Amino acid sequence: MLSKYNVLFDREGKHLLYNSLSNSFVELSDEMSDALRNMIERNEVDPNADKDLLDMLRQIKAIDVDDEYEIRKVKFHVINGRFDKT
Repeated sequence: MLSKYNVLFDREGKHLLYNSLSNSFVELSDEMSDALRNMIERNEVDPNADKDLLDMLRQIKAIDVDDEYEIRKVKFHVINGRFDKT
């Protein structure tokens, strides 16, 4: 499953992916960007995609995520921040 917090864009000739939930930013090669765009269009992870791409996407929490878990994690950080006295 793809994270709904992914933002894929091009800037100054570079392909960039930002995941707002994990606050991760990565630069993608042309091939990786094309593969990820195809996954986004189909709204599914391609298990036959390049292993390095899939590993990197898992590492930054851009794929293989549980929506309910993501929502609970955001709520936890918001609520926890209210009581943080530092």
